[in-house]
Amino acid sequence: MDLNAYRGKGFPGDIDQAIAATPVAGIDLEQARNQLRLAPETEPFIYREPGPVTYRPGDSPRLEAIAATLPDAVAANRWVNEHVTHPHHLPGRT
Repeated sequence: MDLNAYRGKGFPGDIDQAIAATPVAGIDLEQARNQLRLAPETEPFIYREPGPVTYRPGDSPRLEAIAATLPDAVAANRWVNEHVTHPHHLPGRT
């Protein structure tokens, strides 16, 4: 299914212009410009049964080592909040 006609355009009001002119870069710009509009044509794609999540042990050894020290998902979420800097907060970002 070609979804290009529904990515970052066709939204109500001035949202299309806001998406096109959003003052961000990198992954944030990709996210803004690839928002998928819900329409009868996109609904089957958006609400489809999710595919399997595949992960091979060893793909992220540093994160695996950290996760092995944490008791549960709440602790993992807390660890990320305390140790991972969001790109918006990196030096040189406005």
